[in-house]
Amino acid sequence: MQLSVYIIASLFVVVPFIFSPFSSELFELPKMLTVYAYTAILGPLAIYRYYQLNKLLTLNRLTQLLFGSLILFYLSQLLATLFSIDRHLSWFGYYSRINGGMLSLSAYLILAVSTYILLYKEHVITVLKGVLLGGVILLLWGLPAKFGYDVTCLVATGSLSVSCWTSDFNPTVRLFSTIGQPNWYAAHLMVIALTILFIITTGTNLVNKKYVQYERYALFIMFLLTCIELVWTGSRSGMISFLIAIIIFTLGSWYKKVKLPWMYLVFAVIPLVVLLYEPIKGMVIKPVPEATPATVTEASSVATTQSVTPSSQIRLIVWKGGLELLKRYPWLGTGPETFALSYFFTRPAEHNLTSEWDFVYNKAHNEFINTAANSGYIGITLYTFMLLTMAGIAAYLFYPTKGGIRSHLALLVFSMLAGLSVSNFFGFSTSTTQLFLYLFPVLLLIYMKEPDTKAFSKPGVLAIFCYIVFLVIAGNYLIDYAAADLAYAKGKGYKNSEAIAPAYTYTAHALLRRKEPIYLDQQAYLSAQLSLYYQSVKDLKHRNQYAQQAIQMNKETLDGSPFSLTYWRSRGRIYYVLSLAYMSDKPKQSKEYLSQSQQAFKKAEEIAPTDPKNYLSHALVLSEDKPEDAKRLLRKALKLKPNYPEALEYLQLLEKSVE
Repeated sequence: MQLSVYIIASLFVVVPFIFSPFSSELFELPKMLTVYAYTAILGPLAIYRYYQLNKLLTLNRLTQLLFGSLILFYLSQLLATLFSIDRHLSWFGYYSRINGGMLSLSAYLILAVSTYILLYKEHVITVLKGVLLGGVILLLWGLPAKFGYDVTCLVATGSLSVSCWTSDFNPTVRLFSTIGQPNWYAAHLMVIALTILFIITTGTNLVNKKYVQYERYALFIMFLLTCIELVWTGSRSGMISFLIAIIIFTLGSWYKKVKLPWMYLVFAVIPLVVLLYEPIKGMVIKPVPEATPATVTEASSVATTQSVTPSSQIRLIVWKGGLELLKRYPWLGTGPETFALSYFFTRPAEHNLTSEWDFVYNKAHNEFINTAANSGYIGITLYTFMLLTMAGIAAYLFYPTKGGIRSHLALLVFSMLAGLSVSNFFGFSTSTTQLFLYLFPVLLLIYMKEPDTKAFSKPGVLAIFCYIVFLVIAGNYLIDYAAADLAYAKGKGYKNSEAIAPAYTYTAHALLRRKEPIYLDQQAYLSAQLSLYYQSVKDLKHRNQYAQQAIQMNKETLDGSPFSLTYWRSRGRIYYVLSLAYMSDKPKQSKEYLSQSQQAFKKAEEIAPTDPKNYLSHALVLSEDKPEDAKRLLRKALKLKPNYPEALEYLQLLEKSVE
């Protein structure tokens, strides 16, 4: 039992810290795989303990209400998955993020249940100490990065600098430590700050009573550093959610006549001072003009360079598209984690006039709209019910008592829920914030759980054997997942540098480990490129072999993801490359492949009618046979995005060639 406590406490230390410089995504994917590993370890232990307790484990009404709300939300997502436009995405999540799919939701639910079964009242503080320890690591790890000495870069490249980051993702400008993005780090810091205040107001000793005075200094320094690093994230939504959470916690403490040290409150207003000091214009939401028809002359006068569009304006546009999706798919949405696909259905044309016009938005940057778009009114209703249930339980357990740990634990949970809800309103959940959301309310209920009279007996040989077998199976799955991603990442790197042969080899290794649509899509394109290469060296046998492989893999990818704009664009590029590979000796087949390419881009236009890139790509493959149709498509692209230099240049080139 004691081991289970430390395993659960280590969740909040290990998961936030985990990252991998070798995976396709540096932060979130390794964190989610770690969450799955913890789920595999704790789930069977909870089952064994539940089997031991048999009828001794009773659930009070509040516990039944909490887990009932969790299960209802889970079932709504499961139902939405059954009717999803892409079941693979809905189950496994958007690749590289993977948080939000049914597999991740299953993991969080199992962790919540396991935590309740395995822990007791005396273990709650141990888990919160784990939160603080994880916070210390994050704060100290991120601190030197602000001054240009990022330890993450040292691990990834061997250079203690910020040279491994792009100018748009620089920790000296906006800090993110090992969490992944500034807004995510800000949400995490908010929970750390609340946990520190809980420890202070309850007088909890972290190590030993004789070190109390040193602990107070350490907690104060940690709280001060939390406030400062929160400001360094540059996250307005994070600072607002932090202030709301701290205000709620402060008012709750005063209501219970428990005074917070005034120095903590003084430093807690640092984010507020920064928010007021920063130019207010940065927070003003300016309307983005509607995309209007533009002549070629007008388009040519638009500057090809564009200033960075404020995130607030972009969010409004994405929210608009997300709410339109809810109107089109009102009851069950398009499926969990399908926003990256479905947003193109309703993407507002004014998105083309922003600096992030060609970004893929896998989330709506609003957890509530994202949930509504992905799982409809049923999903958003039950998600809201789950949050209100958690908050209601915390409020219920806060008021009857005069003070003490349980009362302040309830206040901690309520404040955290308020802060996370505000943060998620302007963003979305991540692996670390989901752990807080699912496990903190459970810790509150554990604190009022009656201790079990039955001691934890040692498992028998058969139970140990079954546990080991399960861990081997689960471990093998996760190792394959991680190894496949590493191979895919290497293949992608070689592909981007146009080293086709090693890219193909590494992607093939990835597919041997795990069959992901994104791997198939990459390999299909690489196969087409190899087909073209073998045509150039007159090896017709291998040309035909790789051509058929490209066609088959692309078909398999689209059979599973028929609404993926990315895969339809890949189909267009693949068939265009194949048309080049067969142009010299089989002109009829080359024309057929070219026709397939045109049809693919036409399908892309149907899926994403407001995306100008589709019309440019379609025009490129139409220009030789049907230059007038190509010009028509280019004008349509310029109508959607007047400042589209590639479309403008190609249109001018076509017009000159006609003259």
